[in-house]
Amino acid sequence: MRCEYLDICPFAGGKMPCDGALLAIYRKHYCLGEYHNCARHLLYAGLGERVLAPHVYPNQHDRARELLGQASQRRTAVLV
Repeated sequence: MRCEYLDICPFAGGKMPCDGALLAIYRKHYCLGEYHNCARHLLYAGLGERVLAPHVYPNQHDRARELLGQASQRRTAVLV
């Protein structure tokens, strides 16, 4: 299955620093396969398509969850 964010993701578009061979492996595994397990997909789905996370790679799930938690805390603080 193809990720719905493939056309807007800077990683998928090769705009983030990554070795060509590794990019091809990640792209096949995440962008064109198990996209629901991609850390960038988690961020797009949780924060919207305008999320800027140039430092998060598809395999950095802990970092994505950390950023989602920080965003959630900020929203909660604003709503209280």
